[in-house]
Amino acid sequence: MGLAVFLLSFGVYCATLARTVGFIDSGELAWASASLGIPHPTGYPLYTLLTYFFVLFLPFFEPIVVINLFSAAFAAAAAVAFFLL
Repeated sequence: MGLAVFLLSFGVYCATLARTVGFIDSGELAWASASLGIPHPTGYPLYTLLTYFFVLFLPFFEPIVVINLFSAAFAAAAAVAFFLL
């Protein structure tokens, strides 16, 4: 049942995935994730490091799309965790 929740939520997230840079911090976070930079104070070090490796493993897509896919996958995983708990 958890797999069904993951696939359903991931499918919805992928269908509504932003293909370009959106508002507020998305451009700054995408730049930091693609180049291992520091976005701004707090820096989001774990997010930046994980998305950097995710961008390295999927080089044939635009970095912003890969970063948004990463966020969609982990949001779907969070939906599964919420469902199971």
